[in-house]
Amino acid sequence: MEKFAKGVPEEGAVDAAIAMLRMGMNEVLPGFFRELEKSTLKVMSSNPASSESILFVKDKNDKATLVAFTKNEHAKEYVNQFPEYRYLLSIKTSELCKGIAEGIGLALNPGHETFGFTFTSEQFSAFKKATAK
Repeated sequence: MEKFAKGVPEEGAVDAAIAMLRMGMNEVLPGFFRELEKSTLKVMSSNPASSESILFVKDKNDKATLVAFTKNEHAKEYVNQFPEYRYLLSIKTSELCKGIAEGIGLALNPGHETFGFTFTSEQFSAFKKATAK
């Protein structure tokens, strides 16, 4: 698939992969991981100058999950639910993976019908290990 070529991530490649995964096209998972690793995500923060105040929510199993977005426009509705976390900080996924402790999940574009995807803490841990350099 051309969208998953190595190098600079193509605009929208992560969103396209999420949409395909949601349709059951699991064969795109390796390409999705490559694109996600190269991408920059937006995390919600209550402080525009600090990544130490980013939003985590609890999943259905009461485990902490980091909320992140692939594009600013995917965050609009979610920011309305948590107005104190109204700042979006851009962070490279590779750096995010280094700074997030084990046992944390990752919700990409939560609530978005097409581009939403959630890694359980176990899945996110496996992703981090697979992409560690």
